[in-house]
Amino acid sequence: MAALVVAQLLGPRIRPFWSRLWRAAAFGAVGSLGLGYYLASLWHQTGNPTHWFLVQKLGWHRETQWPWETFRTTLPIATGTTGSGQFQEWSDIVTVAVYLVAVGFLIAKRWWPELVYTGLMVVSMGTSYAWTSMARESSVQFPLMVLVASTLAGRRRSRWVFWVVLGIGIVDATYQSYRSALGDWGD
Repeated sequence: MAALVVAQLLGPRIRPFWSRLWRAAAFGAVGSLGLGYYLASLWHQTGNPTHWFLVQKLGWHRETQWPWETFRTTLPIATGTTGSGQFQEWSDIVTVAVYLVAVGFLIAKRWWPELVYTGLMVVSMGTSYAWTSMARESSVQFPLMVLVASTLAGRRRSRWVFWVVLGIGIVDATYQSYRSALGDWGD
């Protein structure tokens, strides 16, 4: 929703600013309808519109904390477990590093709506109890895929990156499918 507002505010300059501001407010309001409905539904069912946060805290110890504290929680999990848990935590750590590099590229390219979309997700999930689900979240980070495609488009020397990323994606998708078929939590 915030990225839509930024996109409308910074969009084509053919319209006057007040027209863009009105469109941004309209997009923000429409985008808020889903969140508003969800919070109202929680309030109706549980008596608490923020019940989801309570469930996250009680069930998975998820609360907001500083990113370095989140990293200090994640690293022992990655180095102390074995098997799928260890693979998953290292995937999340690598994904956070990729997100931070991508945020730098988005700033350099001045892609402000994409930066807002990706940046808010990184801040939201990067300040949780642990960097859990960061790799899974990459499936909705389409601005990063557009960034990679636009950066590599037309560069013959960079085509090897495409094949490396494709290979890693195929291996990861196969592994996650295997884990899911066994009933293990896939991320």
